[in-house]
Amino acid sequence: MTESSATPPAGNTLKEKKLRKVIEERLAISLLEYRPILGEKKFDSRIKKAGKLFAADIVKFSANGKKKKTVKKAAVKTD
Repeated sequence: MTESSATPPAGNTLKEKKLRKVIEERLAISLLEYRPILGEKKFDSRIKKAGKLFAADIVKFSANGKKKKTVKKAAVKTD
């Protein structure tokens, strides 16, 4: 395995952590009625896993969307 595939992308980790916390809080609040059914330990671990997946995808797609498109001007020949 190469080192580049084992290391997380630089620069996105802090943003991803903040986003993950917000997602986890909102999921836990919206799915509060399922906590007694699953049990607290299972519920918390599944919310945490879902938060990681959502945050990683959001950061990944937002980074791809920020790329600026370069506009090439056509050269006009004057004869």
